[in-house]
Amino acid sequence: MAYSSFAEFSGDFDKTWGKEEGAHVFVAWSIYKHGLTQGGAEGLTIGLIPNLEKIIEEKGSVFDGGKIFVDQRHWKGGNTRWKIFLNDCFILGGIHSRGEFVLVGLNEIVDHSSMVQKPGQLDYVKDPNARYSLKVTQREVLGLNSFGYSGGDNEDGKRVFTCTVPQLADAARLSTYKSIVDGFTEALKS
Repeated sequence: MAYSSFAEFSGDFDKTWGKEEGAHVFVAWSIYKHGLTQGGAEGLTIGLIPNLEKIIEEKGSVFDGGKIFVDQRHWKGGNTRWKIFLNDCFILGGIHSRGEFVLVGLNEIVDHSSMVQKPGQLDYVKDPNARYSLKVTQREVLGLNSFGYSGGDNEDGKRVFTCTVPQLADAARLSTYKSIVDGFTEALKS
């Protein structure tokens, strides 16, 4: 179930991300609401940056009123508006909507040397000791799997995650999402 109010969201956000530099709860709330609305309407698209670049022209960046949670400034060398905690808010909004998530491009990766061990996989972690050792897409898929989603390939070769356990999606919270990712990250260091 979606957060019942801004107060409920902000309490969880502050507990989870409030000490992060640049963590603005009002921006996070609007990003969460965007994911909630978009998930309920047409679902969310996720994927590795090189694959998202191919569809950004069509759907546009959330920061510019579009639908993909990327910031084009980042690719052009500018200051990015994208933050990991905002991405978590966007994904959680989609989870609370119980909307579909489409993971694009697994079969289209050309230069996979820095991202995956084999074409089509997302199981390579370059530096387990880095602050955020998981790639964002790995983090997203971990969250989806933890909150009641199951993935399968569709006819276009894309992986589509659908909500199969609504109770888990409804119970998802930012604090739980971060705790799951942090626990997995700590296990990688062992």
